[in-house]
Amino acid sequence: MATPTIAEVKDIKATVLSDAAITARISSAGTITGRINNDCGESFTTTELEDIQLWLAAHLVAISDPDPQEERIASLEIRVRHQVGKLGKGVESTLYGQTANSLSSGCLASLMDSQQAVAQFA
Repeated sequence: MATPTIAEVKDIKATVLSDAAITARISSAGTITGRINNDCGESFTTTELEDIQLWLAAHLVAISDPDPQEERIASLEIRVRHQVGKLGKGVESTLYGQTANSLSSGCLASLMDSQQAVAQFA
């Protein structure tokens, strides 16, 4: 399975994070994506897993470097709202995470919920 590149992640989510920080998020996304076939009972193709990892990496970048909701420059005010639709918690908290979750047929959200449940009782 090919690992997403820093450039591919930046094509999806513009960021000020360093390349090292983006690489760390790509690695974390790969770890989570690697668990999907084992834990979700579905069989995804290599291409599907690569797409999930890419969008999940963009999600991890987005929660570390969110888009500004408001900016003021001198007397100029600009309001920007990039995200549309209903956002939730966890992987559903960004459009990038929602895309990764959709590509995984909801597996990512289930996987994250089960990890949180285990952590609460550990």
